Amino acid sequence: MPPAPSRKSAPRKTPRGAAPNAAALLLEAIPDLRNLSPTFAAAVARDVQVARVPAGTVLFDEGTPCTRFLVLHSGLVRVSQISRGGREMLLYHVRPGDGCILTIVCLLGHAEYAARGVAETDLFGVLMPGQLFEDLVAGAPGFRRFVFTRFASRVRELVGLVSDVSFARLDQRLALSL
Repeated sequence: MPPAPSRKSAPRKTPRGAAPNAAALLLEAIPDLRNLSPTFAAAVARDVQVARVPAGTVLFDEGTPCTRFLVLHSGLVRVSQISRGGREMLLYHVRPGDGCILTIVCLLGHAEYAARGVAETDLFGVLMPGQLFEDLVAGAPGFRRFVFTRFASRVRELVGLVSDVSFARLDQRLALSL
């Protein structure tokens, strides 16, 4: 992930073998992973890494490739789009225990990011390589459930937003947001 100009650099990773244990943190965030096959459990233990990210770090930017998946243990990520004129539109926040739906879509579709993700606060979480993410979606029902539950939740939010914009009068929407 190339860092944006005049921004802090990409996430720092805690060296493997250093406390805290990345695999244990991932199991804490996604309890259904406790039933992984020995092969997947070994891959998780070998390939996931702890990430500590300072506030203000650009995690990903529009047009950059998606190569890893972050599960937040603490902190808040702002996902937004920036217009050519520099205006920012907030799409959503990623909170602890969640995964970024845009990252999920990019990893599953082998696509580049269509928005920017910035650490609003200091982050602490677990990073897994994109290939491990794909392998777990394909072969680990608990992880697949985690991914598609998040996906379904964001789709429901989107349908609600489209419904509000399409069917509620502007004055009603403004009154509700004030």
